[in-house]
Amino acid sequence: MAANLGTIARVAASVTWSDDLDATASDDTPGMDRSFSLPMQYRLGTSIVLAPGLMVTASAIRADWANIERDLDAPTTVGSTNNIGVGFELSRANIFGLALPLRFGYRSGKLPFSLGSGVATERIFSAGLGLSLSQADNIVLGSVDAAIERGRRSGSVLTEAYWRATISLRVSGY
Repeated sequence: MAANLGTIARVAASVTWSDDLDATASDDTPGMDRSFSLPMQYRLGTSIVLAPGLMVTASAIRADWANIERDLDAPTTVGSTNNIGVGFELSRANIFGLALPLRFGYRSGKLPFSLGSGVATERIFSAGLGLSLSQADNIVLGSVDAAIERGRRSGSVLTEAYWRATISLRVSGY
């Protein structure tokens, strides 16, 4: 469900229900076939235009994974996840007459599983840009996006720092 609040703000919410996740054991893995209950996920997001060419976005996600704990064999801490994110987009930049939006963001939250008794968390800083290849009436029909992320996951036993790069291609029509 989404709603435009004038020309400045947009709000969206969703609820996602998933069926069970079925895992099939192979000859190379110990154990047997299993089925895992996936949680209901609740999402809320908004985008607000602060000035022409400058937009801020924010999102929140909640899911309760506690019911899956009985499906796990290993001693794993399982709990609910609460995640938030905020981002900025500068859309006035261009190259050779093509739009080149610049994006910066931050996400933080709990992970559903953790080894040991502590709660595992994740924090990510990201930066990226897009290149609008084709558009009609301010509707982007084709674009390429690239982003780089610096993240850190930590829990009671393990810590992981990582870099991640993504490139995506968008093609659409109407």
